[in-house]
Amino acid sequence: MPLVAAQIAPHGFALIHDVSDDAEGGLKTRHAMEQAGKAFSDAGVEVIVLAGPHGVRVDGTICLDNVARGAGTLIRGDRTVEMNVPCDRELVLEIDRRCHEAGVPTALAGYAGNRSDQSVMPMDWGAMTPLWFNGHGQNRVGYGSVLAPAPDDDHGPLVVLLTPSRTLPRQAMVDFGRVLGETFRDDPRPIGFIASCD
Repeated sequence: MPLVAAQIAPHGFALIHDVSDDAEGGLKTRHAMEQAGKAFSDAGVEVIVLAGPHGVRVDGTICLDNVARGAGTLIRGDRTVEMNVPCDRELVLEIDRRCHEAGVPTALAGYAGNRSDQSVMPMDWGAMTPLWFNGHGQNRVGYGSVLAPAPDDDHGPLVVLLTPSRTLPRQAMVDFGRVLGETFRDDPRPIGFIASCD
């Protein structure tokens, strides 16, 4: 199925209402993020592929998080938000395979556990802020650590987290976009893409 929804999303985490009442003056941006999230929901997005500038970076490659889950905690003053999301390892491996065929440099990254199907990648504001507005907007108290068990009541779309290196030439990024488009086209599920940025 081709890409059904896409966003360029800011990731200042004061946008998350659970950590800031006034979004540090960005209430219009918060409203726009809510509308963008509604568009993803209305499109029936089942998998979110999120590219961000933070996360795990591997020089000269596009880093793909090959893990079962992502987890993270954001703290602002006396307020805390925790998140724990399921990741789509099969799609990560398919993207990686196609990138290798196309000559696009990638690196599969894991964290902590030796088995990727049991690993949990720590997430930062660059992933958590957009995901909050796209199906994962629930404070998962007690689940924000990579050592936390998986929640019994998963909600929201599966997630693919990727981080392009800033050292890659522009053409590599264009080629990667082409690979993503072809991969999305051949996947039967509705997929949404988020470019997380400032």
